[in-house]
Amino acid sequence: MRRAGSEATPVSPAPKPDAAADRDSLALFQPKGAPVALSPAKGARRDGANWIATSDWPWLTLETDVAPLRGLWLELDYAASFLDRLSRPCLRFETDGESIDHLLCGPLFGRARWIGQVPKTARKILISPTMWSGRFGFEIERARVLKFRQVAASSIRADVRQSLVWFGAKSIGLGKASGRALRQALTTAPIEDYDRWRKQNRRAFDPKGLDAPRFDWKQGPEIRFATVWRHEQHAWIDRLLGELAKQPWPRWSLAVVADSHVKFSRALQAGVDEGRVTRLAPDARLPALAEGLEPDDLVGRIGPGDQLCEGARAILGEFARLEPGARVIYCDEDRIATGGKHTGPVLKPDWSPIFQSGGHYLGNAIFARARALSRRRWDMNIRCFVETPADVPVLAQAKPGRVAHVRRVVLSCSGAPSEAPAERRTAAPAGRSGDLLATIVIPNKDRVPLLSACLDSLKQTRIDGRMEIIVVDNGSTSAAAEQYYAQLRDEGRARLVYQPGPFNFSALCNAGAREARAPHLVFLNNDTVAHKTDWLTKLLAWSAQPAVGAVGAKLVYEAGHVQHAGIVLGMDLIAGHVGYKARGADPGYLGRFQTAHELSAVTGACLVVEKAKFDAVGGFDAGNLPVELSDVDLCLRLEERGWVTVLEPEALMIHHESLSRGRSLESHLRYEKECAYFKSKWARRMRDDPWFHPALSLDSSTPALG
Repeated sequence: MRRAGSEATPVSPAPKPDAAADRDSLALFQPKGAPVALSPAKGARRDGANWIATSDWPWLTLETDVAPLRGLWLELDYAASFLDRLSRPCLRFETDGESIDHLLCGPLFGRARWIGQVPKTARKILISPTMWSGRFGFEIERARVLKFRQVAASSIRADVRQSLVWFGAKSIGLGKASGRALRQALTTAPIEDYDRWRKQNRRAFDPKGLDAPRFDWKQGPEIRFATVWRHEQHAWIDRLLGELAKQPWPRWSLAVVADSHVKFSRALQAGVDEGRVTRLAPDARLPALAEGLEPDDLVGRIGPGDQLCEGARAILGEFARLEPGARVIYCDEDRIATGGKHTGPVLKPDWSPIFQSGGHYLGNAIFARARALSRRRWDMNIRCFVETPADVPVLAQAKPGRVAHVRRVVLSCSGAPSEAPAERRTAAPAGRSGDLLATIVIPNKDRVPLLSACLDSLKQTRIDGRMEIIVVDNGSTSAAAEQYYAQLRDEGRARLVYQPGPFNFSALCNAGAREARAPHLVFLNNDTVAHKTDWLTKLLAWSAQPAVGAVGAKLVYEAGHVQHAGIVLGMDLIAGHVGYKARGADPGYLGRFQTAHELSAVTGACLVVEKAKFDAVGGFDAGNLPVELSDVDLCLRLEERGWVTVLEPEALMIHHESLSRGRSLESHLRYEKECAYFKSKWARRMRDDPWFHPALSLDSSTPALG
């Protein structure tokens, strides 16, 4: 992807409308104290207190007269059931000529807020709360109209820089850009402000309302928690049992690893049936945790001082029923600091085995099916499972579909984060020194200084084999370019392919790929410079793997700031660079700038793929996506065929020209046709990027809370 993402935004207070404005706006939507009226529009029907989605993109209509709202700023507080799969609601304004969609943040703690402007031509407001068929709970708790002076004042208090962008874009008629800047200022909270954000967005678990059971919980799986007895944790176990007894899920138990001489106090058993607490010997092996359980029951660890969120067992039990094939279920988590403050949210991607092998992102909130633990060959002490559950051996042999992710913070851990294991790297592809391994394809037009710097840096590249270079010329006219090309031919450093005509990045890359003789293709921008000699070896190590499609490098500006460390779908309205302009030493959220990991797409400025896989999907889409988003589209088409995209941060490249070109406010207008095509083709993937948590903001390139 050629366009960079947006920048980080600090937290901001919510606007506070005056009483008169609040009364006027509430009258448009709802009776006092009642949620906003919703009615089925498409793919949904009402069923008592809940809804039934009959498609994977159901729509509800906000029952209100839209005419008085046109051009005004609107604030929506919405709530969803904790028992639903967390996803981004899609808010739609229907106008006479088009539908304008906004992707909202998933209500991680039960509720969330959106602020935006109603189009002046809007005639209907709809919302799609979920992306899965079946029962779901959703309501809009409150809708308010914000006066311009309130919005402007709140924006300035929150972020002066983004406010200036807003005013500037608005003054020259760039409404979309101005709205995006203002949403950044008003609705994005940094990770460091997690505790306040958590309190603001958390609602109580409501088993008689939005969180009503979807089936008879007495028929659900038993959930067993395992812990290790320590003398100093006596009071904590008493408290834990009390909390477990209060949770609205009937089938649960606690396994305590303890010596035979340890006597549980009466307080330990107070209010709890004796049969719920099991003692296990300190030398017991992993299968002992599953004794007495049914195959589909769940087992997870809990450590001293850890806390389960309200409704945790119900969330787990309902999810386990939705994912019957999952052998391991993991959840999001956070930490409890001194004074009870919640910090360090670990909002995880969906199952990422490459990331897990190097980054240990799964942490502590892991639950395994009893059948997965009961195999006698698992020669692992129970203490190991309790202390480092991510090392449970069933994970190492997990097949696709056997590991599932609950996108909810189910566990709050005490103490310091667990240590990550030593990183396990993938070996480079086998090859003899004389083998031709890679063809490097570089589009160019006239830019001799850039191209020369790029090719000079490639002289130092070291791989276990040979590489060839193809320069695809797009109609150079300068004498300097022709002279340099002649020099390249004479020295045998590169082959030239001529492809004149209007600039079409996709067609240029495809032309070079057709002439390639090596099994691996390397697409490079002419403004890149290799930073290390082993960059290509590291990328080829991944592209040679049967399950891997496109592989990308970490790109930095000359000053060291990040230009590209992966692409997130839905960011920057379509797709954006995560971590844009982060400092070079920044490890990234969950350490993603330091560890190879799966993601939706990487930039075509440095992209490696096996030629056979590239050819199998037809290469870049030169017809529909000649310039914009063709690299993202290629990655997604490779993924459709079962080949995952990988970023290798240790393959480091310097990317020059984008620093001066920057990010144009007119970029969306310039490429409207490509953007419209991409949106129509990949709408579902844009709404749900599996490698980027739905509670994270799409209005900030630095991971922030929405």
